[in-house]
Amino acid sequence: MPERTDSSLGFALLKTAARLRLELAQRLRPFDLTTEQYAVLVQLWEGEGVSQSTLAELLLKDKPNITRIIAKVERKGLVQRDRDPDDRRSYQVHLTPAGRELQDTVMPVVHELREQAYQGLDKSRQNELRRLLETVFRNLN
Repeated sequence: MPERTDSSLGFALLKTAARLRLELAQRLRPFDLTTEQYAVLVQLWEGEGVSQSTLAELLLKDKPNITRIIAKVERKGLVQRDRDPDDRRSYQVHLTPAGRELQDTVMPVVHELREQAYQGLDKSRQNELRRLLETVFRNLN
């Protein structure tokens, strides 16, 4: 007998990811950010000077898509692209002062969403969930 959709792990992951993305999108709207633009900013808040290719890999986006996302964030004045001094065909993406400052206002909103999502899960269970999901992800590569 086939597995019921509502009891499959894949469906539970899909449903949870969709809900998290929707909630995040709603909370980012006052900052005029999409979830994809936020993801680019998070990577840059963790370390600037990342190439567009690296951002595409980290965010599981193709190169044309990441270029479009970066261009939108650049038009908002949050990032700038500079030629890579080691590879003139490539660009490195850097935060502007406005992009750096945005972290202080956006992250409390994101932390509030995380707190809501992780209610009832102590830190060890959160870490275990993350580890399990990372294992499933690696198994598919």
